[in-house]
Amino acid sequence: MSAMMQFEVLDEYLYEDLRRQVIHLHRVRNSSLISHMSARRNIFEHDMTKKFADIVKNIDSLEKMRLTYQVEIHGQTGQNSEWNRRRRSSSLPPTPVHGRQNEKEKIIQMLFRPVLNSNVEVLSILGEAYIGKTTVAQVVINDECVSSYFEPRPWVHVSSEFNVERITADIVESIEGRSFCSNNLDNLQRHLKKLLRERRFLLVLDDYRRSSFPDWELLQRPFLSGAAGSKIIVTTSSSAVATSLGTSDSCYQLNGLPQEDCWSLFRQYAGIEFEASNFGDFLNNRFKDEVIRKCKGLPFIAVSLGHRLRQEKDRSKWEAIVREENWDSNSIDCMRSHGIDYAQLDSHLNPCFAYCSIFPQNFQFEEEWLIQHWMAQDFIQCQPDTTDMMAIGNDYFRSFVEQSFFQRVHVGHTRERDRYTMSQKMQELAFHVSAGGCYILDKPGNPPNKARHLTVQLDKLANQNVLFDAISQCTSLHTLVVVGGSENYQLSIPKDILGKTLKRLRVLDVSNFGLSKLPKSIGDLIHLRCLQLRGTKIRKLPKSICYLYNLQTLGLRNCYHLEKLPTDIKCLRKLRHIDLHLDNPESGSSCHICSLKHMPDGIGTLIDLQTLSRFVISKSITRHSNIHELSELNNLRGELLISNLHLVKDAQEAEKAGLASKQFLQKIELKWRGHSKQADQIAVNLKPASTITELTISGYCGMTCPSWLDSVDCMRDLVTVRLHDFKSCSVLPSLGLLPRLKNLYLTSWDQLASINYDYGSFVSFLSLEKFHLEGMRSLQQWDWNDLCTFAPHLSELVVKNCPQLRELPGCIQNLRDLEDMEIVGCGQLARLPHMNGLTSLQRLQISDCNSICSLPSTGLPRSLQVLSINNCHQLSQSCKNLRSTVPSVWIDGNLIY
Repeated sequence: MSAMMQFEVLDEYLYEDLRRQVIHLHRVRNSSLISHMSARRNIFEHDMTKKFADIVKNIDSLEKMRLTYQVEIHGQTGQNSEWNRRRRSSSLPPTPVHGRQNEKEKIIQMLFRPVLNSNVEVLSILGEAYIGKTTVAQVVINDECVSSYFEPRPWVHVSSEFNVERITADIVESIEGRSFCSNNLDNLQRHLKKLLRERRFLLVLDDYRRSSFPDWELLQRPFLSGAAGSKIIVTTSSSAVATSLGTSDSCYQLNGLPQEDCWSLFRQYAGIEFEASNFGDFLNNRFKDEVIRKCKGLPFIAVSLGHRLRQEKDRSKWEAIVREENWDSNSIDCMRSHGIDYAQLDSHLNPCFAYCSIFPQNFQFEEEWLIQHWMAQDFIQCQPDTTDMMAIGNDYFRSFVEQSFFQRVHVGHTRERDRYTMSQKMQELAFHVSAGGCYILDKPGNPPNKARHLTVQLDKLANQNVLFDAISQCTSLHTLVVVGGSENYQLSIPKDILGKTLKRLRVLDVSNFGLSKLPKSIGDLIHLRCLQLRGTKIRKLPKSICYLYNLQTLGLRNCYHLEKLPTDIKCLRKLRHIDLHLDNPESGSSCHICSLKHMPDGIGTLIDLQTLSRFVISKSITRHSNIHELSELNNLRGELLISNLHLVKDAQEAEKAGLASKQFLQKIELKWRGHSKQADQIAVNLKPASTITELTISGYCGMTCPSWLDSVDCMRDLVTVRLHDFKSCSVLPSLGLLPRLKNLYLTSWDQLASINYDYGSFVSFLSLEKFHLEGMRSLQQWDWNDLCTFAPHLSELVVKNCPQLRELPGCIQNLRDLEDMEIVGCGQLARLPHMNGLTSLQRLQISDCNSICSLPSTGLPRSLQVLSINNCHQLSQSCKNLRSTVPSVWIDGNLIY
């Protein structure tokens, strides 16, 4: 019997123990059921006795072999304690870049030079593999001047598989932060063209490998709608690609790092302080010269070598290690270099890395998703100082990011979770070290018998029958991930294949398919830890899912059709994550309306839950869960949306939710959907913990805002506030003194007629960067003292659909950091504020403001790059013959000059 089978026997035993605990906890009294349980218990005990006897025989045999060959067994407690000492924070700071300042400045100069022949210019960054092209592009695109000049700045990884449809969809997703519903190329390109129209964008196409002019011609069609001065950065190792996409003066050749910068990068990753005297004589010029010689100007070698030496605590051995490393010219290929990286990984990270070979090429993944997979496979080791597996998993993940095993690729929409990918060579290495344990099925055929973790690319198979035929003999699978589908692909899982063939599964992921139901046999997967159904059309989960007593993660993100959770989900005592997040709830599309109407009674007993992203209050207080069930869920992390707050009976019931005690939550959304007589008192008792950073309140029907909302003591860490669809409030909360508030969105207040000086203070909103005032149908007056200090760091101002607003406050002219101003749907607005003081303004859009006759008499700021006027008849007429220094002027969708 193999070690893996022995673990499975132990898992079966523990599962049965959990099952009995659940039954005892719920005090089953049904005599027929008890009789059935008794018979099942007798069968189970008989089977376990035989299996444990086999294990004992196997251990005895191994012990005899150990004695015969005199093999010693060594513990690893020292390693674990050392790893504990080196644990990192779960937050990921910007990666330091060494020696690329000169390259950065030259590339930025190329970005800012005028385009003579077209609106869009392509700039190539050319260099050998792993020279640092992607890193330089990231430094450039995140530069303050670049980010203020170009908007949007989508980033897409291209690679060898050049697919116009996929790349276009990725660009759209990078801009909007969500996937576009259609996979049709024509629809995608029309939508992208709309997104880029009149906007000076900067697009990064990373790792562009294939030179094909027809493909490029097709891809770049939507780019032509962008404003003049738009740029595309292409990173490539192919001079043919660089030549075919641009002119010789639009290609930047990236060379290796200078010697001193290689040394500096090595020191950082080796953990050497800059005072060499602290470390004795070994840190001498000879050692330094040897390190520089080994690096050969390649950053990844400096990083790998630094990590290698950091693991060796005896620094007297460092020089010998560097000398012995074989970095000749023949070994500087990606497999060799990454192999050295892998060899220096802490041993607890090795299975985590091998598992990543289930990723297809260009596969993008989120940190939380991968950690949950690792947890399901028991790859994450408990540490003495914490039992929080997600926190330990965060540390694991950080290690891979910091050592460049994973690369962050999604740098678009700020509300989207970061995504990561692995390079092709890194994937090849992972597949190599997995020794056949992982397999990707991308053509008809059977996976190897020893494969334990399987990914199926369904879009590369003829149909789903090929999938199920292929895995019908795979009785030892621990992981099944199916990718390459769409919400319209009607995936159907045969009922027999789960309980018979796939009974050893620990991870089942069938996300983003048109899957509408699961077979009852899902309950037979007693080893299952992680079930991912994200983006499916699932409506109800079978009752048998509540037999999965080992289940840790239930992924139901973007399951808009989900109507309810199983009644007995409270039986799943190991459940830690129920992801019910919706990316676009009620966005106007019928497919994006939340169908979940209530929570199951007793969900509040799952006190170890860390993720419960949505909690729906129900009318029924007997059959369904109510808000008081949140009281004991104090381990919740991340985000929590509480909807249907109008159904809360009174303030006392709201207080039982205990939101103030949920210290680990970062985002809270409170949503009303109807009238509530005690809305004011209920809101007061829903005060969240002072540690939250993002707060959204929508549909609120109270007369006044809760006092805690503008309290500096209560809301000191707030970064983002969204107050939407307030029915009865006529006075805004005084948010101006919140010290960290950067983003404020006020939308659709029915009764708000005026905003005056009392809203803030003489000095207010000192950290604010984005301010949106939208859908204020009753707002007539916005009166702010011209001398007050209002949002000195504001970079984005949007005033939209305020049809009765007559005037904007004069203090707007003092916003020297303002880059983007949008005024839309303000029919009564007769004049614009003076703008000569807006020295950073880049883009000004004025739409549907028919009372505005002219631009400010003091003129427009010299910094302005794009002026867009739409459906403003009088203003359009006065600007048609405008002589201005603005590079790009659009009137009613037409480029004037």
